[in-house]
Amino acid sequence: MGLILVYALFTQDVWFLNHLFKLLFVSVVGFIGLLFLVLGFKKGNILQFSVYSLLLTFVLGFLGEQTNAISLSQKLPELLIVSLGYLAFVWEQFRKTKNKSSLLGHIYFILAHICFGGLLFLQWHLLDSVSNVAIAFFQELLVFVLASCVWLFIPKHINEDKKLVWWHYALFALPVSLAVLFGLEGLKSTHPFHSALIGLLTPMITLIIASIFGLEKLQWKPMVGFTYIVIGLLFFYF
Repeated sequence: MGLILVYALFTQDVWFLNHLFKLLFVSVVGFIGLLFLVLGFKKGNILQFSVYSLLLTFVLGFLGEQTNAISLSQKLPELLIVSLGYLAFVWEQFRKTKNKSSLLGHIYFILAHICFGGLLFLQWHLLDSVSNVAIAFFQELLVFVLASCVWLFIPKHINEDKKLVWWHYALFALPVSLAVLFGLEGLKSTHPFHSALIGLLTPMITLIIASIFGLEKLQWKPMVGFTYIVIGLLFFYF
C-alpha cells in the first residue's frame, strides 16, 4: 500500500473523491473474495482452487461472447489446448496434496471466484473514469483496514516457530503491489476474460520460481501440461 501511495504522489494520479462510493464497493467485493479464498484453503486444497479458476475463465469468456465484448468462436481449438494443458498440469502437480478436499472448501472457493469475477468486471468499468493507481491504492488501503479489524476482533494464536520477520512481509508485498498495478493496467485495455486466462499461468510461474529457490522440485509430467498451455496461448494471441 505504501509503495502504491509513493508512486501515486509522484504521478499525481490518486484523486478519487468523485468516485469514492464506487471505489469503496469494489474494494469490499475484493476483500470478501480474499476472505473466502483464505477460508477455502483452510478447508480445501489447491487442486480445487485451480479447477474453479479455469471455470471462472470459461464463465468470463461466455459472458464476453454473449455481450459482444470479445469474440472467441474462432479461437476454440486454442482454448481447448490451454484448458487440457492446464488440467494436466494441476492434476499431476497437486493431486497428491496433503490437504483433503471438503464440501465446505468447494463452497468457499466458489464464493471466492464469484467475488473475483465480479471484481474484474467492476474494475474494468471503473477504469474508464478512474486511474489504475487510484483503484490499486484504495483497494489495498481498504484490505489493510478490514483485515486489521478482523485480526483485532477475531485474534488467532500465532505459532512463534513459524512467525515471519518484518522483511519477509516486505518481500511478499512487493510482487503483490506490482501484480495489482500491472493487472489493472492490462485490464484497462483488454477484457476480464483475458485477465483470467493469463492468470492460469500463476500456479506454473509460482512453481518455477519456487524451484529456482530450492523450495519445490520440478517434475517432467506437470511441465508437459505447462508446455501445452504456452503453445495454446501463443496460437491464441499470435
